[in-house]
Amino acid sequence: MVLQTTLRAFPFLVLAALPAHANPATPEGAARLTAAFQTYLGQTPGVVTVLPQGESYGVTLDFTPLITKGDAAKFSAEISPQQMVLTDQGDGLWGVTQDQPMTFQVSIPGQLDLKGRIAAIKSSGTFDEKLATFRQQSIDMTDMVMDQTMVTDGQVSTVNYTLASGHFETTATPSAVTGVDLVARYTIEKLYEKIVQPLGIDDTTMMDVTVTGSSISSETTATAMQIEGIYQLVAWAVAHPSPEAMQADQAGLKTLLGSAMPLWKNLNGTSTINTVEVATPMGRIGIDKLAVAIDMNGFVSDGRFSEGFTVAGLALPDALVPTWAKDLVPRDFAFEVALSRFDLAAPAALFIAAFDMAKPEPVDDAKGQEMLTALMPEGVVDIALSPGNVASPLYDLRYEGKMSAGPGGVPTGAASITLTGMDQVTAALQAAPDEVKTQAMPVLALVGGMARAADGGGLVWKIDGTTPGKLLVNGMDLAPMLAPAQ
Repeated sequence: MVLQTTLRAFPFLVLAALPAHANPATPEGAARLTAAFQTYLGQTPGVVTVLPQGESYGVTLDFTPLITKGDAAKFSAEISPQQMVLTDQGDGLWGVTQDQPMTFQVSIPGQLDLKGRIAAIKSSGTFDEKLATFRQQSIDMTDMVMDQTMVTDGQVSTVNYTLASGHFETTATPSAVTGVDLVARYTIEKLYEKIVQPLGIDDTTMMDVTVTGSSISSETTATAMQIEGIYQLVAWAVAHPSPEAMQADQAGLKTLLGSAMPLWKNLNGTSTINTVEVATPMGRIGIDKLAVAIDMNGFVSDGRFSEGFTVAGLALPDALVPTWAKDLVPRDFAFEVALSRFDLAAPAALFIAAFDMAKPEPVDDAKGQEMLTALMPEGVVDIALSPGNVASPLYDLRYEGKMSAGPGGVPTGAASITLTGMDQVTAALQAAPDEVKTQAMPVLALVGGMARAADGGGLVWKIDGTTPGKLLVNGMDLAPMLAPAQ
């Protein structure tokens, strides 16, 4: 969402080159604005139109001429012109408003047909020349519809997607170091998606799946976002629309990439979908809440990436779960894994210096190996499993752990697993078919035999693999049992 917001503000970077004091709208001012926009969007006729409108400027940006420069027999696209009103507020601030519908379509003959519309887009914001982005912006959209038809190996599938409404808002402030800090939030109401596709590659039977959600909410924060550097990269791409043009100015691209690094210092966000229902030929799948969280650093030496998800209130259709297993199916679970102790700045610098778009392989194998070595200067990365759980009406399984691993080495680490409800799980399996019991019961007995009583009740397994060649579970070394037979 933050990157989308950044690119949405991209055309307005031109305002930073204009006088930082309030001026009435004039033909001369419109001409200056037009020339400034064309600096980043090119000279293609019809893309930029600026006209004085009283105290403001009416701006129309039509991107269709830019995206249809290729072979129309292979690709065509159209997006309705974006119409905005710009008002010079003085001191480097510009008021920007928009109130219009929007339509778009993309076609790849024989492969893809995509059409969409938004009944109304209403936005207002203040663009700050010093920040090179919107100090604040609010956008409201209603009745968003997208219809997509895809053809793969002669088989046709369709997707119909609608959203009743969406509200988006962003704020930006100067970063303590460089760039800007951005916060973006959005909420969407009444999600609907219908998918119709063949059951298999050689099966013409169509499968119909419908997904609904009551609402979606998201919040994303970026620190030290290098907005001007990102803008310059977008402008370079616009100015070099063909592979030949790109290859001719690789040096310019390398310079811009280096200036834009590390893109951002940190980017993190969370998204939550409420009351999800999936109607399938096998029955209904329901989720009360589905949440996803991502946290990542930019191309910095202190590399970090984590992703987690939480599911609450999972319900599966009867056709998928036998009666004896209904209470064994998890209703709630949470999982998050984090990677750290790696370096993204060094391999990025090596890549920028080495790549050559004129070659079949832009980076040769030797340089690729050097980049891998730079990625893991200590030869390993740390992988952390944050505290999580899997729970059903019968049990609650909780876990956490950490390990260090790298190419050519033996992973080391430790973990803790706690389970309440082992007796209930064992009792439920008594009703399972014999072929299930004969496989599951010995495993439960073996695992349960290695457990210890947990302080808060239930069972606990303390796993210690910090010493190469040993794997301790509650002090018992399992390495000899896991070693291959001689």
